Amino acid sequence: DFSQVIKRALSKFKSGTRLLIMNDEAHHCYLPKSKGKTSDNEEADENQRAAVWFTGLKELATRFKLQNVYDLSATPYYLTGSGYIPYSLFPWVVSDFGLIEAIESGLVKIPFIPDNDNTQSLSDGKEKIPMPVLRNLYENVVKNDPKALPRKGQRKQKSEANAEGKIIKELPPRLPSLVKTALDQFYGHYVGYDSGVRRNQEEKKSLFTSPPVFIVVCNNTSVSKEVYKYIAGYEFFDENDELVTVSGAKDLFSNYNPDTKKPLKKPPTLLIDSDALDNGDQINDDFKRIFATEIGEFKNDYSRLHGQGSAENITDAEILREVVNTVGKQNKLGSHIRCVVSVSMLTEGWDANTVTHIMGLRAFGSQLLCEQVAGRALRRMNYFLQGYDKDGNPTEDKRKIVIHKFPP
Repeated sequence: DFSQVIKRALSKFKSGTRLLIMNDEAHHCYLPKSKGKTSDNEEADENQRAAVWFTGLKELATRFKLQNVYDLSATPYYLTGSGYIPYSLFPWVVSDFGLIEAIESGLVKIPFIPDNDNTQSLSDGKEKIPMPVLRNLYENVVKNDPKALPRKGQRKQKSEANAEGKIIKELPPRLPSLVKTALDQFYGHYVGYDSGVRRNQEEKKSLFTSPPVFIVVCNNTSVSKEVYKYIAGYEFFDENDELVTVSGAKDLFSNYNPDTKKPLKKPPTLLIDSDALDNGDQINDDFKRIFATEIGEFKNDYSRLHGQGSAENITDAEILREVVNTVGKQNKLGSHIRCVVSVSMLTEGWDANTVTHIMGLRAFGSQLLCEQVAGRALRRMNYFLQGYDKDGNPTEDKRKIVIHKFPP
């Protein structure tokens, strides 16, 4: 009931008060022409969302003096199934500062596709020039073997197992060799960036520098679990019912010490998806003990926003969300994270600025999804200018910079 929303959010506003509204993520606010569903977002019907938001604005206009509404969005266009021309800009758009302009002006990072992709394919036998396979990773994995990746999410697998009276046991990760090849190449580039970092007009690595972040976006919760186990490690009970620990295949991403096999105090890899939020054990007693200070600060902030006593009801899922929300932020729960494996939790509203690598293990069938996922890595780490002095050396003094069009 929108009346309850108005009462809760605007209870101190008198009827007839002048309002100016600023809509963030305003691509969710329009009047749909179609009664059907949009097909660009797998998680929700955008027509239904947009209609609710738009109806809310109309209701506000009947109760208050609505002066102006300013929309802010990185993707201000209609989607497939909205009843309008797909991907046409909203007609009320005044300024469209697109991605290309943002890149050219230096407001965001410059995106690159993998430059050391040595995989090639003559997929249909007709191509004269071999094409790199990893450029369309998911498409090629499915084409080579449609059953290579699990099709059912964790929730459905568990439901079916319960119906049959079976218990799902933790098994070694099952990933196609092509996916492992992609992870190898991405990880190799990540290690090179992390160790020789900040050579190309970036600040030098220091004691307080947050680690670069690698994100993997998967198509369902079963695939994300397999990727997570492969790179971060996992535990299982053997035939003698003894706990066995397997370290992750990638040292910087492994959540276990390769020598002692003990869990690291600050695990660098995070799994964030619907199943991890419902059933994950990443926020255990050890985690709460190690991050007691950070969790305490989170609870204080939570109480300021939601009222005294509200922090006592914070769930492990909310703590997990706070970890991912604070990736790359010093002295916060997510400051130590190097790798995030997800399904669709990172499409919008995530402002980590330390993401340097993205691997997509899912279909990207819409422009919206491509832009949203790519946008997770485009935020600059900072906006300090960096240039070259008269001898062609990168300048260190941020207060006085000589900038040339090209290094001499």
